[in-house]
Formats: sequence, structure tokens, C-alpha cells
Amino acid sequence: MIPILFDSKATDFTTNGLGRLADAIECTVAEERNGPYEMSLLYPVTGKHYSEIATSSIIVVKASPRAGLQAFRVYKISRPINGRVAISCRHISYQLNYIPVRPFSAASLANALAGFKTNALEPCPFTLTADFTSSSSYAIALPGSIRSWLGGREGSILDVYGNGAEWEWNNYSGILHAHRGADHGVVLRYGKNITDLRQETNIENTITGVLSYWQSEDTRVVLSSPVESPTAANFPFPRTVVMDFTDQFENAPSEAALRALTEAY
Repeated sequence: MIPILFDSKATDFTTNGLGRLADAIECTVAEERNGPYEMSLLYPVTGKHYSEIATSSIIVVKASPRAGLQAFRVYKISRPINGRVAISCRHISYQLNYIPVRPFSAASLANALAGFKTNALEPCPFTLTADFTSSSSYAIALPGSIRSWLGGREGSILDVYGNGAEWEWNNYSGILHAHRGADHGVVLRYGKNITDLRQETNIENTITGVLSYWQSEDTRVVLSSPVESPTAANFPFPRTVVMDFTDQFENAPSEAALRALTEAY
């Protein structure tokens, strides 16, 4: 299929959005087991809808023969070289990097997955489920991004319930499989002299808010509510990160003091 361009705030990907990127020279999707899920697109500056492609735009493609249409968000656009730009995108699930979750505990895997949404400190449009059950308890001692607690760190969902489990993403739905299946090595490509000196645009390290915390040696935690940048409304969703301000206080701060320091930061 031809990649489809959507506005940065789109959530329904069943339409033609802003239009189809029929002039795409190359489009490649790569997904690693419990790892990166990215798309790269090579597009001519003379192509249809080129002027509408921007950082945070959403591009929808059929990511593999076994997957439905998947949404990828643009995070980097290179400067044009020989009339072409390289567009880098990450799966829409990377939005979970900017949704912090407060500490919580759960009595089972199902309750733990549901707990991420109920304890999220920013709006969370994602639903997390599993195709197997476990009655083992789960607990998060420190705030962090939801995505970081799904895998890749000690105490994450994969760390506690893993044993070969794999995440599968279907836009705003994440399913933890006991065994997802084999690596089929699928790479999809789509295809069909101007030099421009405009600079590369990249929002990979842009944040719109900070959620800070302080932790004592006996694991007591003081948590601040998210503090937003004055420009947060310019982005399609909050890009909030968690920061440890423990070394900024000799003793346990009040929530007000912690928030004041966060606002100053």
C-alpha cells in the first residue's frame, strides 16, 4: 500500500487523512523483538503533500503482511539533498515514553497492565493486555515512563513476567504474548536535482513537561505533579519526562517545595 499522511493529532487511521504519499521513493519498516519499531521514508521535495509533512505528523503504513495499518510519528526530517528528504518515524506506541506513571502495586499480571492506565499521570490512550495469565504480584517503587516499565529495566513487566514473552503493538493497543512467533525477516519497501540548504528538524529530545520525585534510603517517595512548559499546547500530546531531584534536598521536601524547584528547572 501507499503510505498515508495524517495530522499530528489524528487518532482515527481508517481514512485517507491528509492524503496518500504516492511519490514516496522508498519506505522501510523495521521491528526488533521487544525493541525498536521504526519507519524511514525517502520523499522528494516536489512530491505531493511534501509541504504538509512535519515533525509530529503521523504516517500510516501496512507494517508487515501479518499486521494491520500501523501509525508512525515523524520525529526527524533531514535537510533536502538532491531534492530528497529522509523522514524518520517511530511507532505511535513510543508516545508511552512521555506518559509517566506513579508508583503502584497489583496482585496479578492483568491488574498490573490495567494499573498503568489508571495510575498514569498524563492522559493515556493506550490499552495493555496479555494473552496469558499470571497471579504473581507486581509493584513499581518509583515513577517512570510507562514504556520504560514495560520492558528494558529491572522490575519491568518483561523482567517480572517475561520468560520469552514479547510485546506486539497495534497502534494504541499493546498485547503481551507468551510466544509471539518467529522472526520472518520481513522488510517492506514502497517506491515509484534540487539541492536545498534548509536545516534538519528533529524533536527527538523535545519535552513539554517534567514530573520530579525525591526518594529516601528507605524507599519513601515524594512526588510532584507534572509541571508543563508554557509552549506545551503547541504539541499534539504532552511530552512529559520523569526526573530524580533527590540530590537537590538534604531532607524530605514538601510536595510544594519539590514542585517549586521543578518549575524553576
